[in-house]
Amino acid sequence: EVLEYVDLAEAYGTSLIRITPGPPGSSQATLGQWDTLVEFLSPCVERAEERDIKLAVDTQRGTLADTIRNALMLLDHFDSAALGIALDFCSIALGGDSVESCIAQLADRIFLVRLRDVSTLDTSGQPSWAPLGQGVIPYPTILRSLLTSGYTGYLVADFHDQTDRSPLESAEADAVYLKRLLRCYA
Repeated sequence: EVLEYVDLAEAYGTSLIRITPGPPGSSQATLGQWDTLVEFLSPCVERAEERDIKLAVDTQRGTLADTIRNALMLLDHFDSAALGIALDFCSIALGGDSVESCIAQLADRIFLVRLRDVSTLDTSGQPSWAPLGQGVIPYPTILRSLLTSGYTGYLVADFHDQTDRSPLESAEADAVYLKRLLRCYA
């Protein structure tokens, strides 16, 4: 399926495809599951290189690349400019990694940034989602670090608002928050 998306990317006017490696989470993964992922990704990375397409592996919680260590391991295995990261700061923080240090560690391999927030970093159950900028993820520090590192890619605000706001109201509030931060650090 990813090969098909790579082939269709130009027709849809994009050069970036976000992919999710799928479960299990990296802490439960076996070597066989890693081998399966590498075997699956190999032709995708090759095709992406041929077509000048970027594949952004999501660091989504509960997947094989849900820690900075494992994301780097995957990137290092392929050593391809076509393979990078869709960095989900919320998942990284919930996994126990430092959101501040991951920017320096991944630097030019960050192709996409996912933004969402939680009210606590309690990992015992489902996340308690918070409106963007009203939780514990340090977005002012993150955006300052991203801009300082030269990041010019996409910022994608995920909808996980558990307030009474509509999705449109939530998106508008996220946009206001992000514009304010970007004005401060741009």
